[in-house]
Amino acid sequence: MNSTLKIEINGVLITGRIGGIDNFTISYRQNDDDGTVVKSYSSELTFYDDGYLILRNQLINSPTGFNEKASVKIYDDCCGNLVFEGYIMGDSIDWCEPECWISANVIQEDEELACVKNTLIWDNWNGFLNQNYQRIDYCVENRPRFIHALVMYFSALLFAIAFYLLYFLIRIVFVIAGIVWVICFLLRHDHWSILG
Repeated sequence: MNSTLKIEINGVLITGRIGGIDNFTISYRQNDDDGTVVKSYSSELTFYDDGYLILRNQLINSPTGFNEKASVKIYDDCCGNLVFEGYIMGDSIDWCEPECWISANVIQEDEELACVKNTLIWDNWNGFLNQNYQRIDYCVENRPRFIHALVMYFSALLFAIAFYLLYFLIRIVFVIAGIVWVICFLLRHDHWSILG
């Protein structure tokens, strides 16, 4: 192993053989949220010796190993810089018992997402609950969107029908009120004598 990369699994420096470390590559992808380019997956690494034992005990022998993950840090031994930080999921490994190896891809650890997943609001770790905040109004929008569109369409249609009905109803009421007013005016001034 002539690589200058060093790997830690769960904080333990791996000194045994690691297949694929000599041609280690990191795949980049576009982040779906904001369009920035982020590190995503590493090339496949095969762990033997102490790396195999650590991963086997946590991800294979454990009854919940399928749902667990082992944290991985990859350093450049030349400069001591952290090259890649991530994890290996128990549901994404291949292994062979007689030959004692585990093969996996390291998945990037997303710090922001990990913070959201691991921080409970009621822990109040930064005094969040003791601060004053502005009132924020919000609207609960129906999902899926087509239902929301149908509700808006039928509401507009109902409003238009009600508007035109009220428009004509008010005109009829004014006409009737006008006729009643004219009749009252004529009765009051005794203009019925002309007719009789």
